[in-house]
Amino acid sequence: MGKTDNMIDVLDRLKTGIYVTDLETDEILFMNQRMKAIFQLEHPEGEICYKVLQDHKETPCEFCPKKKLMQSKDRDGYIIWKEHNTKLDKDFENYDCLVTWLDGRKAHLQQSLDITDSVELNRMASLDDLCQVFNRRAGKELLRQTLNKAKQEKENVQLVLLDVDNLKIVNDQYGHREGDFLLKTLTSVLKEQLQGSDFMFRLGGDEFVIVSTAMDEKQIAHFMYKEMQHVQQLKKAYHKDYEMSYCYGIYTVTWDDTLDIDDIIANADDIMYKQKLRIHKTRMAERENPFRHEKEHKEEFHFDSNLLYDALLNSTDDFIYICDMKSGIFRYSPAQVKLFGLPQEIIENPLPLWKKIVHPKDWERFYKSNMQIGENQMDYHSVEFRAKTVEGEYIWLKCRGQLMRDEYGEPSIFAGIMTQLDRQNKIDPLTHLLNRQEFDKAGAQKLKDRAIETLSVVVLDIDDFKNVNELYDRSFGDMVLKATSQLIQSSLPGNASLYKLDNDQMGVLIENAQANEIQEMYQILQRQLLHQQLQERFQCVIQISAGCAISISKQQDFQELYTFADYALQLAKNKGKNRLCFFEPQILENKLRSLDILRSLRECIAENYRGFSVAYQPLIETSSGRMMGVEALMRWNGGNLGFVPPIEFIPVMEENGMIETMGLWVLEQAMHACKKWMAVEPEFSVSVNVSALQILKGDFQEKVKQRMEALAFPSKNLILELTESNTVGNMQIIQDMFDDLRSQGVRLAMDDFGTGYSTLENLKKGVSDVVKIDQAFVKDIQKSEFDVLFIQFIIAICHCVDIQVCLEGIETVEELDFVSDLELDYYQGYLFGKPVNEEEITKRLIEEKTMDE
Repeated sequence: MGKTDNMIDVLDRLKTGIYVTDLETDEILFMNQRMKAIFQLEHPEGEICYKVLQDHKETPCEFCPKKKLMQSKDRDGYIIWKEHNTKLDKDFENYDCLVTWLDGRKAHLQQSLDITDSVELNRMASLDDLCQVFNRRAGKELLRQTLNKAKQEKENVQLVLLDVDNLKIVNDQYGHREGDFLLKTLTSVLKEQLQGSDFMFRLGGDEFVIVSTAMDEKQIAHFMYKEMQHVQQLKKAYHKDYEMSYCYGIYTVTWDDTLDIDDIIANADDIMYKQKLRIHKTRMAERENPFRHEKEHKEEFHFDSNLLYDALLNSTDDFIYICDMKSGIFRYSPAQVKLFGLPQEIIENPLPLWKKIVHPKDWERFYKSNMQIGENQMDYHSVEFRAKTVEGEYIWLKCRGQLMRDEYGEPSIFAGIMTQLDRQNKIDPLTHLLNRQEFDKAGAQKLKDRAIETLSVVVLDIDDFKNVNELYDRSFGDMVLKATSQLIQSSLPGNASLYKLDNDQMGVLIENAQANEIQEMYQILQRQLLHQQLQERFQCVIQISAGCAISISKQQDFQELYTFADYALQLAKNKGKNRLCFFEPQILENKLRSLDILRSLRECIAENYRGFSVAYQPLIETSSGRMMGVEALMRWNGGNLGFVPPIEFIPVMEENGMIETMGLWVLEQAMHACKKWMAVEPEFSVSVNVSALQILKGDFQEKVKQRMEALAFPSKNLILELTESNTVGNMQIIQDMFDDLRSQGVRLAMDDFGTGYSTLENLKKGVSDVVKIDQAFVKDIQKSEFDVLFIQFIIAICHCVDIQVCLEGIETVEELDFVSDLELDYYQGYLFGKPVNEEEITKRLIEEKTMDE
């Protein structure tokens, strides 16, 4: 196989689409297998690119960057641009550069990454699932941008707060599906008629906001009225028995308005509320009931109201109250009478009694909420307040009540529930699963239950869930978490109960199950998580790691059992995730070892970094064969633990928040040493490893600059190394921070290159100055043609964009001979020197300098 065939083979193996066209004629000279598969082409070579890659295109693409590349002074540079391809209805991020093709022709090379899923995820994360308008987060951000632009252009903005009428009653009488239909229909009518840059977002529940710069106040009022008529026509078209209507308030935000967004929305809400009161009073005057039911829809259902009331009292821990609005007489539950020392269950005008019970600081809020019901201003109230018990202790209550009207719209019955908030804390509000406290309580009870021979505790954790929140936002992460918990709940057998624990963890309690049954349950769960609907909804594969511990006796402590399951989960994560591990004694031994390391680490750090040292491994310049730099490596003697390898103690540091402090300590030690070496060789550099956790601290680059200034250390002699896999999900943060440092002259090296997830993309983004190819590509290089081709290809790509390349892990003369013809910039490996102390590097540097002279 010749050199040309080798290069074609490498390009064909890449997972990104690549094609090359003649710079003059736009004829396709080459297209790799990935690009052919994307566009479903068999033999596109010889065809004109825009005719086969675009939809019905007969002339060159006006957006093609070819002209910009030809006009650029930097002929080795490249252009990054995005395109929506109408032929495939897909989004691509393209990386274009000029090359000399294999036959000597000047050519245009384009690498295309399919980013359709990312674009769709961003769109999904900004939209309300039900109504397909912007959600609260995205809408408020867009409103903020609109107001800023209007302020600059001295234009007014119209803001409409819209409240859907009687959604709760529709949900109660017709079901939530009908309520969803009402919301979707109303929002669809409105958003389809919006003009230009006007938009709509869901504020929450039945409230929406419309933002307009295209209409003035009169025009927006006419628009809202006209669309209301349209909606009422739809009621007839859909044959609905309930009113399809809304109330709204219009607030004009002038360009010099200084209110913040929440205050602006609150002003519109006040205007809307006044309109709602006017409409309500009009309906009462006309004696109309908007929820009339025809006789054919009614079914006779008789019951004894006293028996119903007693049944409700006996089925809840909450306090039930009811009021006859015609007479103003309240009835309270016996438990409520006892707790607060009320005179009896039936009380006329109880407000004076409650004034003595409700905390003075909460009285105004409590009184106002009740008077809105009493004065016929509201049909529903919800208020939290403190109330004093007969023992003189204040407890928090949440009171929710609903006013029911008679057929003429007059107040008839007011009833509701008072809930002790400390008792309410049983359910996780997001997933609606029982929470951690209930998990602990149930586990302890089940462990003691004689009918339960064995209790298994399984702790579940969504893999890489942090990346979901970082790549998108927390509200999108909440959607994923909620959907995943629902799927898990539906997949569990009858002897298993699911609970929401901390962060993205869930716990399962399984009664009388064997290990093989739990393994089978987990495998079913894995299959369900790969269900097509879940993948289509979130455009990503959701995987779960799990740890399980099975009880061995009735005397076992539940918290100990949970801890063992959590240890097993950590093992599953360390083994590569997406797996179930069962607790074994060896896990506990390893955990105890980690705890010993943690304890000793804290002691050593507190005692002025006792036992820590820095070793330095040579970096060899290929052109001269001389040592022109070193990599700084942390070493630790843990006293009684002896010398602990970095692979053991660094993860413990990262898990327990020590890595930032230690990383900066190593940086200082390395710069101190390098200043001495620079006295011998001014161009000598030191490379320092950086944890992704350090970078995610917002002030990382400032701390690096502070230390360089304090030591008067030249920035050009410092290289910061970051493992490539750590950049996944954090690329933008990393790029922003290192752009700042690189502007000061600091260089960045991407370590372990080739073992991560987005190698070519990272190269194209130009984040690094040096790429260090992982030693895995050297290990079998003498018998692996692919490893040689991969290294050749990476060298060629890197050199095109002025990135230097270092090959790590060279240990034998045979390996060196095999790569010596490659155009590498640096070597590193045991063949050139193992990590040694500062004095050994100094001695070697002086010897080399002497030999040169």
